[in-house]
Amino acid sequence: MLDRRDFLGTVGGGIVVLLVPEGAAAQQRDAAHNPFPPELDAWLHIDETGAVTVFTGKVEVGQGVRASLAQAVAEELRTPVAGVRLVMGDTALTPYDMGTFGSRSTPYMAPQLRKAGATARELLLDLAAEKWNADRSTLVASGGAVADPKTGQSVSYGALAAGRKLVHTIPGDVALTPADQWKVLGTPLPKENATAIVTGAHRYPSDMTRPGMLHGKIVRPASFGAKLASVDTSKAEAMPGVKVVRDGDFLGVTAPHPRLAARAAASISAQWTEVPQPSNADLVEYLRHNMEATARPEIEQGSVEKALSEAEVKLDETYTVAYIARTARWSRVPPSPNGTVATSRPGPDRSVRSECVPSSRKSSESPSSACTSSSRTPDRGTAANTPAKPPSRPRA
Repeated sequence: MLDRRDFLGTVGGGIVVLLVPEGAAAQQRDAAHNPFPPELDAWLHIDETGAVTVFTGKVEVGQGVRASLAQAVAEELRTPVAGVRLVMGDTALTPYDMGTFGSRSTPYMAPQLRKAGATARELLLDLAAEKWNADRSTLVASGGAVADPKTGQSVSYGALAAGRKLVHTIPGDVALTPADQWKVLGTPLPKENATAIVTGAHRYPSDMTRPGMLHGKIVRPASFGAKLASVDTSKAEAMPGVKVVRDGDFLGVTAPHPRLAARAAASISAQWTEVPQPSNADLVEYLRHNMEATARPEIEQGSVEKALSEAEVKLDETYTVAYIARTARWSRVPPSPNGTVATSRPGPDRSVRSECVPSSRKSSESPSSACTSSSRTPDRGTAANTPAKPPSRPRA
């Protein structure tokens, strides 16, 4: 991830607004030990043409946040929403943001971007008042420009940003627009790439290819913790272009095409030594008696016992739901700096270099037209080079 100094060198001149709480930068550098920063960060940049670019770690996965977050900035910045461009989830450029999950984008990120837009608006009003030696309270920000109703003067945001390299941190008391005065937020907005999605022109990662790219398929056991006892891979190995991969109890195949990989994996006959697993009928009790304590503090407010004793009507029932656990994905190759397809090649110094695949997005959608990353390959036997084992017991 770029630090602020490198970021300014990437975007060039203009105005940059940062939402970086005190102490958060240090926490970001050690995300493994501090996975939940106290605030979610965002960067906003206004260049010399007046173009507004917002950098956020959130990603658009069909829920519409590219539109809603752009509206949040446009509302406070008093600029057309069409002029707000979001760079989302580009880990080479965006701040650390934990990820896109748990319906957090609107309640957490939208307020932060509103603060960024409001701070930029107030800064632009200050610059215009200084430029004209005018009473700041009489100036109006609207339509991507600042105007003085008394004199009729107007200056665009781009003109105010021209020739400057200003960095401003968002104050805690920045004034936001009340909901009853919204003109952009809460209004319908066409989806930016709806036409491309409907017509099939939009390229998803599964549509992208690289020279010599292979597709993998894992042969999985029927239950957790099973050990590979024996295997017959002769049918798969006889298929042209198929390679069988075995590493301990891990079993899979690679092939030039996804369908061939799936056919090869299905042809493998594997016998597994399975360990007893709790059934659905016993799962609730198993989880209740095999939970691991976590570092997350319990939030306790009020008294359940007191509330029950004073209640006129009491209902005592137990409800259970299906247990669906998320699984971690592990890789021995360092990922690319962006959420995209990349080619990783070993270097002479045991490093791994990743080169990103250009997608169908417009070149103006990101300040960087290409991305590269270099990571050192760990020695054999280190944690990073050994398949990690999931916890033997569920966490509370």
